[in-house]
Amino acid sequence: MTPAMHMPKAAPSPTLPNLIIAGVNKGGTTAVFRYLAQHPDVCASAVKETCHFLPPRYGKPMAPLSSYEAQFSHHAGEPLVIESTPGYFYGRAAVADEILRCLPDARLVLILRDPVERFLSFFHFTRSNQALPADLDAEAYLRQCQNTSPKALRDQEMNPWFGLEGGYYARYLDPWIERFGDRLFITFFEALKADPQGYMRDLAQFSGISPSPFEQVEFTHENKTRAYGNARLHGLALAAYRRLSPMLNRKPRIKSLAAGAYRRVNEVPMERDRVAEDRLRADLQELYANSNRALAGRLAAPGAARVQSPLPAWLCEG
Repeated sequence: MTPAMHMPKAAPSPTLPNLIIAGVNKGGTTAVFRYLAQHPDVCASAVKETCHFLPPRYGKPMAPLSSYEAQFSHHAGEPLVIESTPGYFYGRAAVADEILRCLPDARLVLILRDPVERFLSFFHFTRSNQALPADLDAEAYLRQCQNTSPKALRDQEMNPWFGLEGGYYARYLDPWIERFGDRLFITFFEALKADPQGYMRDLAQFSGISPSPFEQVEFTHENKTRAYGNARLHGLALAAYRRLSPMLNRKPRIKSLAAGAYRRVNEVPMERDRVAEDRLRADLQELYANSNRALAGRLAAPGAARVQSPLPAWLCEG
């Protein structure tokens, strides 16, 4: 009897995402990523922001695809594989084309937020992360952003000063619509905050997964900006988190306990000049008015991507 031939098993196909949350900074991407990651049919990247496709935004070469695949090495057959890097949106065609080259069937989710509120949130978050001077106020930050040239902002090291430019969404949207069409779902932070269950039902339908695990979801302010007393200790904590984030993202309970313990030691009440910020809002609304009108028109045009409805108030004003 001829012995049975034992053929070597084929190596498993590398796992790569089929859904990306592509923008924008301070738009609720962390909350949406966490909600999706808890779904039994979803495999989330080890690190929320893999940044794999970010280099073309700054004219830099891509990392090997193998490093991206490593973010999903824990994949256990889940049909939906996700990552979330909000900075992708601002890379326009350079980033969109690279995603299409590597992930030709991927779908994208874009979360937009009132650019005025996003500006203020981005400022406080960036200052809290020690990327801006601790004594810088929002008005001075706006002036510095206005004085920073578009050419300078193409340098990744200048990203802390991207706060104002990051709200001109109409400048960045067209390449994504042109390349992804109905595989792009444009959603809004305001809808996520007002009705998280409804938001996640819409997202589940777009993603092809059951919405039932989201029936009891409650909006939690993920990635919340906080103030800290000891700057040196906070710097050490930030560095430790960056090193440990792959493990912590897979163990949310441990992450929550560690974050809570740290806040009890070093968190202090955040000081905000509400009067000055209200005054600044009027200036920002004027700065963003034309962009918001252009964006509203683009979203209403035939052939646009899928757009969550209704549009938020900041897109319906003026």
